[in-house]
Amino acid sequence: MKQKIEEIKAHASDVTFKTMYIVADFTKLLTMDAYRETIESKLNELDVSILILNAGMMQPGHFYKQDDTVISNIVTCNV
Repeated sequence: MKQKIEEIKAHASDVTFKTMYIVADFTKLLTMDAYRETIESKLNELDVSILILNAGMMQPGHFYKQDDTVISNIVTCNV
């Protein structure tokens, strides 16, 4: 992720902007308090123009053969 952000910044050399990223496990952020603690607290003092939330997961293979924990994590993260 950091490498991709640096590439974008290099292509936009005529524009000055600050970038940052936050790593979060969306299968564990089950309450609004958890989101606030993990994400909002880090953005609290910033003037955010663009916020990109990019989360998703999958498990190769047949869905019906997946363990219940895997399915739960997929649904929690993707929804």
